Amino acid sequence: GREAVLRAGSRGSLESAGEEVAVLLSGGVDSSVALRLLHDAGVRTRAFYLRIWLEDEDAHVASGECPWEEDWAYCTAVCEQAGVPLERVSLQRECSSLV
Repeated sequence: GREAVLRAGSRGSLESAGEEVAVLLSGGVDSSVALRLLHDAGVRTRAFYLRIWLEDEDAHVASGECPWEEDWAYCTAVCEQAGVPLERVSLQRECSSLV
């Protein structure tokens, strides 16, 4: 958890702590570069793509639109290139019930 990251930071690197770092990917450049920098520095990383924003996914699919698919494809390509595991986490119901 947070303590492990703080311990790792005090020793100078996350790599030396042996911890795995979760990186949330959005399908954009910033999160992809952050993932790649951590991975290239020797930090064990695992990537996650969160689907939380579609209020009515069925309406998007029915219209032939699926805006998250392009982001997911980009995240998949970035992770495959780096050899980093990627998981898709759907939190739409949780998000809509809390927001």
